[in-house]
Amino acid sequence: MSEVNYYEYRVTYVGDYWDFNIRVQICLDEYTGNTSDEARGKAITESMSQEWVEDIVAISHETKVVLLLDGEEVELDEQYVSLSRV
Repeated sequence: MSEVNYYEYRVTYVGDYWDFNIRVQICLDEYTGNTSDEARGKAITESMSQEWVEDIVAISHETKVVLLLDGEEVELDEQYVSLSRV
């Protein structure tokens, strides 16, 4: 049985003159790195779980994801670019 770990991320949607931050917690198995593209994608997806966030995403031009770990902040690369807007 694989081990499951929870990690906290801050997802920031950036507009012209504003930033909107959402903190999320996601569950990753032991095979998924906490700075991987998959983790970044899960953090973005989790941040969009609230219906009103779709409006924020629609008018933002950049998305930043930061791993919050033991008082450190690690910005994840922007390799994950497909935001699913349903």
